Amino acid sequence: MKRFCILFALFSLSVPLWAQQSPHSIGLGAHYWQVLDDYEDLDCDESGLAWLAAYRYDSGLLAFQFELEVFPEDFGASGETVLSPQGLVILGDGLYAGLGAGILYSDGDFAKSPFFLLRAGFNIVALGPVTLDLNANYVFTDFGEITSGDLDIDTDTITLGAMARVNF
Repeated sequence: MKRFCILFALFSLSVPLWAQQSPHSIGLGAHYWQVLDDYEDLDCDESGLAWLAAYRYDSGLLAFQFELEVFPEDFGASGETVLSPQGLVILGDGLYAGLGAGILYSDGDFAKSPFFLLRAGFNIVALGPVTLDLNANYVFTDFGEITSGDLDIDTDTITLGAMARVNF
């Protein structure tokens, strides 16, 4: 009985630490991406997996999230690892929608124009300060198309993502 009382006391004292909801969180995750256009004439992948690191400030129904997405070397035609810093404004808590922008960085240069994204997702509280974030994204450029020779390439992309975030 004494052990049970000690365990119960330790558990009771630790619950406020678990339940603490800090507005700050960091996360790691992945996006599976798929372009909408067919790139038969270009030497690049049309789908793949990108890794993601994020910082989020959550003020209730409005959150600001800053991400760094890392695409593999076979993303695009550059043959280099591509980095993509992004920023989003998110409305909602459990079920949410977001609007954001980002830019691609590869081979020492930033892209000439940014891309924009729409996100829909939901947060699942996994355990205490850990949250599982599942989302779908529609990524598009301002101009919608890039011309390469006589090819018109639609740059719109759909991604499915999952991320584990920890409040701190």
